[in-house]
Amino acid sequence: MRTLQSLWLRGAAIDDEALSAVGSLSRLTHLDLSATAIRGTKLSELQRLKSLKYLAMFDVPVGDEAARDIGAIPSIETLFLADTKIGDRGARELKGPYTYLNLSGTLVTDQSLLHFASIRTLGLLDLKGCNITHDAAAKFRTVRPDVTLIY
Repeated sequence: MRTLQSLWLRGAAIDDEALSAVGSLSRLTHLDLSATAIRGTKLSELQRLKSLKYLAMFDVPVGDEAARDIGAIPSIETLFLADTKIGDRGARELKGPYTYLNLSGTLVTDQSLLHFASIRTLGLLDLKGCNITHDAAAKFRTVRPDVTLIY
């Protein structure tokens, strides 16, 4: 199992206790924990995954504290946190080097757009269903015309 590179646990009956074992899979590059019972209390275990490039955790009831632990994983390029309880405070913890960031259906507002504009590697930002105004989106697009913004 130490050579495992992709692990898809979407919808599996796992919770935070499983994250210690997942964190020991040092070669993991792709991980999907969506629609699980994870609450975020042991997400720091994933910081041991130095090769992790893709993390999906949509439809998981995690909030701003979880974003801090996820943001501390510096190798993630594709991050799905749709339909979570992450808001502006947690969004500031997400620093990249994301090329794709999906926070659709979260509590993120206009306040986070300036932070997201600072992520130089960002190519696509999905904030569909968030409280983003047209004015803030237009300003974001002026600052970062190279980023596809979905809202």
